[in-house]
Amino acid sequence: MEKVSEILNSNLEWSDVERFLYYRPYHYHVLIKKTNIGHPKESGYKRSYGEYNGEKYDWRKTLIDGSCAHVREYDTYYIVHRDRVNPDDNLIKHIALDSLKSLPKILPFIIPILLLRYNYKLVKKKRLRRSIK
Repeated sequence: MEKVSEILNSNLEWSDVERFLYYRPYHYHVLIKKTNIGHPKESGYKRSYGEYNGEKYDWRKTLIDGSCAHVREYDTYYIVHRDRVNPDDNLIKHIALDSLKSLPKILPFIIPILLLRYNYKLVKKKRLRRSIK
């Protein structure tokens, strides 16, 4: 588990958390109990994958300034921080700016991941074109 910088105890909306993190440094970790906030999926967060820290799920959302809110879901709480870049938007830039320390561990997987993502996007575009016709 990451080092938590602050615990938010009041009832919140995800937009409140996003606004709160916007005025904090990147990677400022906040803990929120699940009973104090709704599920991230209900506020536009998408399932994602990140460096494993004991969480059940990862959720991400690109914010209006291009940064990314990253939610790690545990049994009874969430830990949230803001990354510079959403890996779903630009994986290489995310690795360079947000997770450089884990680069040696993930380097062998980068090219296959990029190829899979590229192929997935092509298939998605092809399906979209078929549905339009």
